[in-house]
Amino acid sequence: MKRDTSADMKETDVYNRRRVSSGIYCTGTDGSRIMIVGNSITFHEPSADIGWEGSWGMAASAQNKDYVSLLYKKVCSVCGDAVFCVAHAVAWERAFWDTSSLNPLKAVKEFSPEVFIFRLGENVLPKTCEQYSLSEGISRLVRFLTVPQKTKMIFTTCFWENPIINPIITESASVLGARLVELSDLGSNDKMKATGLFEHSGVAAHPNDAGMNEIARRIWEELRLML
Repeated sequence: MKRDTSADMKETDVYNRRRVSSGIYCTGTDGSRIMIVGNSITFHEPSADIGWEGSWGMAASAQNKDYVSLLYKKVCSVCGDAVFCVAHAVAWERAFWDTSSLNPLKAVKEFSPEVFIFRLGENVLPKTCEQYSLSEGISRLVRFLTVPQKTKMIFTTCFWENPIINPIITESASVLGARLVELSDLGSNDKMKATGLFEHSGVAAHPNDAGMNEIARRIWEELRLML
């Protein structure tokens, strides 16, 4: 790994998010290619209906406080630069059994990540797993966006405890050879949530700055070993 002794020069790079298509952006220009597929915790556009004004991970106080930005700066601090591709994949969560749920991700199908981070699960309805195989849906998603034999992978459990979804994510990580990062304890810790900072209860249940920092820290513990 090449250490960037002037990592502070990367401070502004993280704000230069280039829109690829709806819900998908890239950051950085060179170096390790890292793809993060997530939901509102990863990225959410402004929504007046719920009182959310940001264009970053809900409910961080600023763009440079969300876990993606924090991870990007950590990577740049040791590698000098990196290319992050971040994709909002709630459509997949809500219809993981339907191959058309992958259509919004076609714009980055050829990104060819060296590291793939699966940061999904919160919007998967447990009852759908009674009828459809979530593990098969996860495998399809991974095959669609990566070359599993060549791509290093990190999976995380849900931010909120979920006795149905988390075991499936854990098993899928094992089958696919991914490293697993446990996050589910954070969702029950008010110090890690934006409680009282937003009127909308759904937004307020998301990670605050401390929660985002902890998500980044935990993912980084695995990611740094892959660079």
